[in-house]
Amino acid sequence: MEEDLCKMALGFANEINKLETNLRRMSPDTSGYRQLTYVVRSMKDVLTQYGFEMVDLYGTRYTDGMKAEADFVPLDESGAEEKWTIVGVTRPQVNYNGKMIQSPHVTVAL
Repeated sequence: MEEDLCKMALGFANEINKLETNLRRMSPDTSGYRQLTYVVRSMKDVLTQYGFEMVDLYGTRYTDGMKAEADFVPLDESGAEEKWTIVGVTRPQVNYNGKMIQSPHVTVAL
């Protein structure tokens, strides 16, 4: 039963991550943006109620030794991000009752 719950939660978390990725690409002025943001927050709250946590790594600094798969890309020409910043999350880190059950896959700007 607990294994099934974890599988379902990981699938749910991966879909939430896709929504968050798309929201980052959208302008906040886009029709429906606020509603989608609210839905994502509500979905994360459901995971939290069952002991799951999605760790938000987007925009954080990547360090050697992180338990994550990483792809490295050149800095964006706009200079909006700093070197070693996580600029994309392909697979989110998910914890269950404080223990990592899914390691993240991230994109890091170099």
